[in-house]
Amino acid sequence: MFGKPGGPTEPPQTKEATGVFNMPHAPQAAQGPSEYTRMFAAQPQAAPAPAPEPAKVTPLQPPAADKPKSILPLILILAVLAVLALVLVFVFVHK
Repeated sequence: MFGKPGGPTEPPQTKEATGVFNMPHAPQAAQGPSEYTRMFAAQPQAAPAPAPEPAKVTPLQPPAADKPKSILPLILILAVLAVLALVLVFVFVHK
């Protein structure tokens, strides 16, 4: 059903279970510089272009006070004060 017709073939006899690491490797011939190196080596060295003058920028106006302030700091301060009040009450009750 699966595989090549003509019956099962025997796997190569190796020490490892799959033999993946026993594949013969052909030695790679030195090919010279890579494509990346050749591409950037072919670029002519041009003098850097003078920096353009920065455009005149007007100072930004402070944002309008339309956004409501966060009440998180107020909640944290009140929570700390409530914990301190509870601690003081427990200290004086246990005396």
